[in-house]
Parts: sequence; C-alpha cells; structure tokens
Amino acid sequence: MPITYSRACFYSRLEGDWHYKNQNSLSEQTIGVIADYGYDNDEMDAYIAKNVQKKSRIELAYGDMAGTNNLHKLIKGRYQVLLEHEAVMEQLSQRLNLRDQIKQVGCLDHALPLTIGFSKHSQEAD
Repeated sequence: MPITYSRACFYSRLEGDWHYKNQNSLSEQTIGVIADYGYDNDEMDAYIAKNVQKKSRIELAYGDMAGTNNLHKLIKGRYQVLLEHEAVMEQLSQRLNLRDQIKQVGCLDHALPLTIGFSKHSQEAD
C-alpha cells in the first residue's frame, strides 16, 4: 500500500503567463521532462510517448541529475514549461535555492503512488 500519492504539475518561470488547462493547451509548448519517467500512467504519459521525437514538443533529460538539469534549463529559458511531481519539485527547488524563481501553472488530474528513492549523488550521501 502506498504511503502517499504525488501529482505531476507544470512549472514556469515567474514572468510566464501560460497555464495548463488540458492537453490542447500544450500545443504551443516545449515541455521539459525526464526520460523514462512516469507522470500519470494515463494521458500525459501517452502524449509524451507520441511526441518524444518532436524536439518542439518534448525536451528529454537523462541521468541522475535529470531533475536538476531540467530546472536549470527552465530558469535559463531553454524551454518555458517543465513537468515534475509536486513533492520532487518542492525538494529540488528548495535545495537549489530557486523556489522564488518558479511558479506552478497547473497539474495533471491523475496522481501516482509516491516512490521514495535516494540518489548516490545527493549532498547527504557523503
């Protein structure tokens, strides 16, 4: 039985004016996502799979630092929208001291059971 659930949400820089309403609102956006990562086991994962070869729609990040890299790309303007689970973004934006530079701009409806894991590259691993 899961301890809790986590929804994936969209994030942008503070000055952005886009908000997620449904998949139709994604038509003009490039979204930063983590490769081989599950976001809702539903429509959004299907959307990513369908558009993964289209760099104008999906920008993939890989490896142990994928979340960190995605957040830095968002802040630097490489893309305007990032998709990440709320719990992960809360921890990541706080650790990187970037919480005051981003905002949540909508969430997916379907939450996933939260899986807890620790990276061997974490600062606390030393």
